[in-house]
Amino acid sequence: MQNAKKCAVIVPNQPGMLKKACHLLAAEGLNVDGMLTETFGDAVCFRFMLSMDNGVRDRIESEGFQVIEDQLFHLELPNKPGELNRLIGKLTQKDVCVRYLCGMSEGSTCKVVLAVDRPEKAAGVVGEYECQTAMAA
Repeated sequence: MQNAKKCAVIVPNQPGMLKKACHLLAAEGLNVDGMLTETFGDAVCFRFMLSMDNGVRDRIESEGFQVIEDQLFHLELPNKPGELNRLIGKLTQKDVCVRYLCGMSEGSTCKVVLAVDRPEKAAGVVGEYECQTAMAA
């Protein structure tokens, strides 16, 4: 996915708050590509991935929600020991910190979504890693 974003909306852990956040996404006509909720004490973090950006952050913030937004990278790694370590090692060498990482294996591959603190530096690493992985396949 190009130009994909991960948004995290922080809401109080109260009945109806997640519904309100979901209603805002529906009202904007956005199809969510992936989601995750996590509870931290009295707060809930609702993370969702979008393949398009139409200013939804401004709309959600106008309703009083705190939003954290990151650019996403989508990769397919070989599903074998050490592959994630290799990717993270290359990012670390470029002084890039991972902010978000989610993955799911499916057969011989592992689909990974990640967000980093320096997307401009990570783009080269991810591109190089994708080429090396494609040649090895």
